[in-house]
Amino acid sequence: MGTYLNPGNSGFAEMIRSDYVDKTGLIALINNTIDTNRKLTCISRPRRFGKSYAAQMLCAYYDKTSHSHDLFAGYAISSDESYEKHINQYDVIYLDMAGIKPYTNNYRELVPFVMRTITNEIVAQYPAVKAKEDLSSTLVDAVEKIGNKFIVIIDEWDAPIRENITVQNEYLEFLRSLFKNSGTTSKIFAAAYMTGILPIKEDGSQSAISDFKEFSVIKPRQFAEYVGFTETEVQNLCSTHGIRFDQMKQWYDGYTFKGVGSVYNPNSVMQAVYYDDFDSYWTQTSAAEGLMEYISKDYNGLTKTVAELIGGVEVKLEFQKSIREVSHRETLKRLEESDRLFLDTIEGNEEAVAAQIEKVHREETAPLHYNKEASLRSVIKLAYYTYREHYLQWKELPAGVGYADIVYLPKPDSQWPTLVIELKWNDSAEGAIAQILHKKYPESLKGFGRDILLVGINYDKDSREKDKKHTCKIVKV
Repeated sequence: MGTYLNPGNSGFAEMIRSDYVDKTGLIALINNTIDTNRKLTCISRPRRFGKSYAAQMLCAYYDKTSHSHDLFAGYAISSDESYEKHINQYDVIYLDMAGIKPYTNNYRELVPFVMRTITNEIVAQYPAVKAKEDLSSTLVDAVEKIGNKFIVIIDEWDAPIRENITVQNEYLEFLRSLFKNSGTTSKIFAAAYMTGILPIKEDGSQSAISDFKEFSVIKPRQFAEYVGFTETEVQNLCSTHGIRFDQMKQWYDGYTFKGVGSVYNPNSVMQAVYYDDFDSYWTQTSAAEGLMEYISKDYNGLTKTVAELIGGVEVKLEFQKSIREVSHRETLKRLEESDRLFLDTIEGNEEAVAAQIEKVHREETAPLHYNKEASLRSVIKLAYYTYREHYLQWKELPAGVGYADIVYLPKPDSQWPTLVIELKWNDSAEGAIAQILHKKYPESLKGFGRDILLVGINYDKDSREKDKKHTCKIVKV
């Protein structure tokens, strides 16, 4: 057992001694990639979303110097058909790129340090292996002598780039030597799993890692339920600890993913459980401090990504505070438009509301998805994404004799009215208002003591391509 080679299972053993939420199903997804052309996996998440926990779990499962059957007994992976085939069968190289910073002169000596320490640990554990000039050659010799491939796990892979951009070229060249040569990569690695905060760029400047299959927080795909805690998992925690789930949902309900539903920030949920106190724990971390730097950069699609993030997790609290201070013109423009949209809605300016919804729909929706019914609901949330200053947002809110599409409930210190938004396709805005009244949505909201505005929005999917007409009707109750 070493520091970087086969680090053992103590990290995972410590995790399961407390309120461990079973995320071992992720292991089965990685097992499915072993020795395939999908073996390189990159997971990008914000800080405090359980990336390091997942990395330690994978180390415990794959590390052949450990005996981890007892640790995983009873968890989801233990009943998967791939379980016995891969548990404790590999030499694991584990690199916490944020953790090694103090030993590398602020990453200036990163590559020599990594090559030296891994080589030394391999040779110490397997004396028959010959140290070569480059790490890849040493690993090739190790596989030939040992008889099994490596699994490499890199936590916070992008930390050196984020914290010392001057090392980027040397660092990426090192990664290229490991992962870009398909022949050598196939000989050395059974699989690779990386985590990070920043997404992999698609402009070629980080082509060393472009062969990785990336799963971001915006498009997690099959990894969606492992982004954070699912609603069922949070409900179980609340039940176990006697905590009100409705308050937990109000504070930490974050992203919503297809087939999974709401996903919550794990760190914030567990802090609320431990301290029996609801607070914005994520914004108190260093994760929040770095937001302004990243969102002020002119990445393609930044405005849309920021909007989607604000439409989701607890992160939106800090995003809203930060993005008003940066100079990204498109982001600032969208903020101003969203503020104006709220005012136009409250003032009953129906044509202006319809025009802005139509604009956001056109600019933020891919042509392939433009005419899908779910897209308009997403457009509404993007268009109204500055709601946090005055409102709480509810999707599919149980009300009257049905579920209101989107409801904005004013905060206690806000004097703004309640907004009930109903969406229609190939109907009419008046028809949306009629449905709100027919299903008695306002009856459930009168207790808030505010005026209630009913907002009906219709999109005529069958109109001419150049029109794509949106209409709006606003009625005060």
